[in-house]
Amino acid sequence: MAGGVFDLDTYVIARPMKFGLNLPYDCYDKDGNRLFEVKRKLIGGQYLLVDASGATIGVLHRKMMAVTPTYEFYDGSNNLLGRASKDMQIINLQGAKFSLFGSDGNKLAAAALNFPLLALMEGKLENLGYDITTPDESVSLAKIAILFPGMGYSNNAIDAGIAMQNSRFVLQITDKRISTLMLLEFAIAVDHLFHSSAGPGVVNFGPVGGTGFGNPGFGGPGGGGISFKL
Repeated sequence: MAGGVFDLDTYVIARPMKFGLNLPYDCYDKDGNRLFEVKRKLIGGQYLLVDASGATIGVLHRKMMAVTPTYEFYDGSNNLLGRASKDMQIINLQGAKFSLFGSDGNKLAAAALNFPLLALMEGKLENLGYDITTPDESVSLAKIAILFPGMGYSNNAIDAGIAMQNSRFVLQITDKRISTLMLLEFAIAVDHLFHSSAGPGVVNFGPVGGTGFGNPGFGGPGGGGISFKL
């Protein structure tokens, strides 16, 4: 089962509208079949990728004592694959940058996300997304499209399977020089670090979201909307 999970090119990753701590993300194929869920352990900062059979096929470990926000990545046998961290930036007004390193410490990939507030206000939701590239940005390894309900991938199977999700993103792998598991773990880590940061204009899609602007107090708590960290 695990081999088949990592043989695909397209993955739809959803943030469930649930208040429990054990289901931060679910992952589907493009036809709406759930491939695995991400279960958060209550202690230790670990997130387990668990397939339909209940087997752990990957582990993300959030490092609590790190200079910058950092995740370590492991396979299902707890072998270290690498780590990802948020780059240090003196001025953080436009976006955030992230780096992926192998277990030997060599940089394998990079990602840069622009704060999507302007695109949202202009109604240009199709502009939300980013590339995972080689460190020199010369080759795109994967493309991320950030979606809202009713946007793209409106396949009936997906809509039925994750109709209660209030946002999702699509990982389209374009170059397989890095393992699919690492790219999946990197994409989930980047999404979590980006949307849980306190930077200006960050969009919060999770169950803490409100029906309007969050931090200034214009929206109440609840999973049905979007809150902006300004």
